[in-house]
Amino acid sequence: MKRLVGLSPFIFAASVVLAGAFFLGSKLVMAQEAGTAQASADPKAEEIYTTRCVACHGADGDSQLPEMSFTDGVWKHGSSEGEVAKTITDGVPGTAMMPFESQLSQEEIETLAKYVRQFDPKLREGDKE
Repeated sequence: MKRLVGLSPFIFAASVVLAGAFFLGSKLVMAQEAGTAQASADPKAEEIYTTRCVACHGADGDSQLPEMSFTDGVWKHGSSEGEVAKTITDGVPGTAMMPFESQLSQEEIETLAKYVRQFDPKLREGDKE
């Protein structure tokens, strides 16, 4: 019995260290995943998004209005890079989404389409067509 009592503080300390290591490790993995999405973002696209899109779509693409959110997996006008670029180019008649064809170059529109898709976890690694 004495031997078990003597090991208890050691076992407790080892458990605390292991639990802490697991917790920190999981936080590191989550930070790396978030960083990968952020790092893959083109700074020019981020600038365009911040100046032209944030007001309606939110800083993280998670607008309070479901039809304007990029994070919920619902893309009414298509989720491929081409479809998103077309929506940015032409806008959506009858909504607040105006066309950006005369305000952005085709390259900027394509870069922005890639950028906004990164807000949807399902599309980060998804198709590009």
